[in-house]
Amino acid sequence: MPAWSLLTGGAGAAEWFAKEFANARKVVKSADFDTLLGEDFADTVSSELVDIVGIATASPDGTQPAGVLDVAVGDNVIAPCSARLQRTSAPVHVHSLSDKWYIAALGKYLAPLDETQLGDTRADLIGLWTDDNNYVALGIFGNGSGGSTTNWVGSSDLDASITTKLGPTLDGVESPVWHLFRVWCDGAAVHFSIDGVEFADTIPIADVAVTPATTAMVVLRSAVGDQAAVEWDKYCCVTHSPVVGGP
Repeated sequence: MPAWSLLTGGAGAAEWFAKEFANARKVVKSADFDTLLGEDFADTVSSELVDIVGIATASPDGTQPAGVLDVAVGDNVIAPCSARLQRTSAPVHVHSLSDKWYIAALGKYLAPLDETQLGDTRADLIGLWTDDNNYVALGIFGNGSGGSTTNWVGSSDLDASITTKLGPTLDGVESPVWHLFRVWCDGAAVHFSIDGVEFADTIPIADVAVTPATTAMVVLRSAVGDQAAVEWDKYCCVTHSPVVGGP
């Protein structure tokens, strides 16, 4: 039985996970994917905020359909503020960031949207995280090396050496919308995609860590001001089981 069919949630959630599982097998050739780890924020939520610094909150959104989580980090008094959203009690999802894997999320970045405050903001909409110096992420990256206050950014951090690739222009100040964020590694490079459109450039595997990682999203404000606000409807990681007799 495919892993996605074991998840809780309604038929819509199962369909979304099934599509992402199928797309993972399509874009990452010969990966032998057999496992999907997913979160749809319905019924029992199996994600939590960890490593909180300063002000950070996570709560269900009462104005959205069931299964949307709001995360807000920072305020106009305390800085820096940061937190990481990840699945509860799940330390490793992929054997190596340089291995074959696929992650996806349906998310919305809400604030801040003005360029000045974007320069003090990081908000991963989807990512794989080992530690603060080894990760892969896609989202807002205004406050880091190679970042941007005008475009979505795909990034890889290898032992504190950051490589970035710019994607489409960010949403306008008055019109944040839901997007489908996808990142995958095919063993040769890391690819980034938003709403089905792949970035023009990839990050070569030489610039990607070889450490095990968990699906996790960092949200950070390095200066006082507006909160960094993000919503997630679903996210998932597609990977493979250990090989019998392997390391």
